[in-house]
Amino acid sequence: MIKVLTAVALVAGLTSACSTGQMQIRSEEPTLEIDSLALLEGPRVAIELLVHNRNDHSLVLESLGLTMSLDQTRLFSSEWPMPLTIGARGRERITLEAPASRDGASRLSELAGELAGSLAYQLESRLVLQGQRDAKNRKSDFLHPVPGQPDRFR
Repeated sequence: MIKVLTAVALVAGLTSACSTGQMQIRSEEPTLEIDSLALLEGPRVAIELLVHNRNDHSLVLESLGLTMSLDQTRLFSSEWPMPLTIGARGRERITLEAPASRDGASRLSELAGELAGSLAYQLESRLVLQGQRDAKNRKSDFLHPVPGQPDRFR
């Protein structure tokens, strides 16, 4: 009888030790990268972004908020509804337009006149994802004029 109880306790202990509990899928936040930025009439800007889903499952982007500054001068701050599904390990290219501040547009115009110039930027993003917490990110880098393409930057 003691041998049977010991065997049952041993089997119960081994099976519970192998149990990992409820399986959870952890999601990586999508990344944003500026592909190009164009200064338009108005003043307005068109920003082309690459959105990368690094997960093994699809993500549904409900809205996107961006704030961009050039050397501490705000260029724009806008939010767009974004009913977009990004497939597993997928990339999407999106183009958005926003009103530009006069000071920010002036900074871009100055950069457009320089052949080898660059301008520091800061991009803050807020992605609202279906069924997940918001993904917030801040990126700093430099914009350069695109040769032969007036008012276009990378």
